[in-house]
Amino acid sequence: MRPLVASLIAALAGWAAFVQWLAPSAPPLPVGAAQNRIVAERLRLDATDSSVLVLGSSMTARLPMASVALGAQAVGVSGGTAAMAIELAQATGRRPRVAVVESNRLAWPSDSSDMRELSAATPASVAWRLWRFEYRPSTQALGLIVRVSDLVRRVVVSDAEMRATERRAAMAYGRVEVDSGPAQRALDRVRARLDRWRGAGTTVCLVRLPVHPLLAVSPLEERLIDRAFPDSVFPRVELPRGPMPTTDGRHLETDAARRVAEAIAEAKPPCSALTAAGR
Repeated sequence: MRPLVASLIAALAGWAAFVQWLAPSAPPLPVGAAQNRIVAERLRLDATDSSVLVLGSSMTARLPMASVALGAQAVGVSGGTAAMAIELAQATGRRPRVAVVESNRLAWPSDSSDMRELSAATPASVAWRLWRFEYRPSTQALGLIVRVSDLVRRVVVSDAEMRATERRAAMAYGRVEVDSGPAQRALDRVRARLDRWRGAGTTVCLVRLPVHPLLAVSPLEERLIDRAFPDSVFPRVELPRGPMPTTDGRHLETDAARRVAEAIAEAKPPCSALTAAGR
């Protein structure tokens, strides 16, 4: 009996070591509720200094934080907006030295009740740390399937076919024009939340992630964002020029996501993530 127990303990320890190595460096699962649950867990449970938070939608979640800064965390809310990510981070008491905010859907009204419930549903207990959702074999297996499928698609499908798929997906999404009234109110709420961080010493920068041209932000939305967040107060992260392919018009492919993450890391002061993290 004792050898069996010893073997079980050794297996569990090996699994824990494996997921501790894998999980912090891997993007959350691109599967709706699973991704959001993992994001909430990481915010509440991971022992990082959170010098850099990159906040936004599921588009942000694709960015590899290992290329941004040591200890950086992506708060990418699937089906949500940067406003929801900011609320989730503030609900868990995080106050980063640099907050990089995705501006793609910043003017979209959002429902914050989901973020409050998600935060409350992630206790900081020892038991939860040992059996958190992200570390469970079922979650890791799903993540492996997703990543293997992505690798197979990149190897088997031609670039021309991927670009055709990207365009079809972008056409299916379509560009949605914001209503100026609700959009302005949404921006005012985000500005108020970010001003709290700024008042506590956080540097807040905006970044517009690349998307398919069919999904580019409208001129009205761009004017509203620029007026609510002037670049003299909220500096922009400049991204490299050149093609930035996506899988579906919105979510960056692996290499493009890495280039964007590196651009955030190498951004000019005061947005430099590496400088803020003291690296």
